[in-house]
Amino acid sequence: MEKVQEENPKWFGTFPYAYMNGSLHLGHAFTISKIEFAAGFERMRGKRVLFPVGYHATGMPIKVRLLSHGSD
Repeated sequence: MEKVQEENPKWFGTFPYAYMNGSLHLGHAFTISKIEFAAGFERMRGKRVLFPVGYHATGMPIKVRLLSHGSD
């Protein structure tokens, strides 16, 4: 196991997730595609890549969106 870890170092990539208070736009895809490209490149180089997807469903921006559009 140690030999695998020495030969294949770790690489961690993450990206800022989109807030839930707005609509999706091209900027979201651009941000995600850059880190996906980098993760794929590092995998091809033999690194052990961890690329988690962040998710955030709480906070003030969501409350403001709810209050401005009303709740059904």
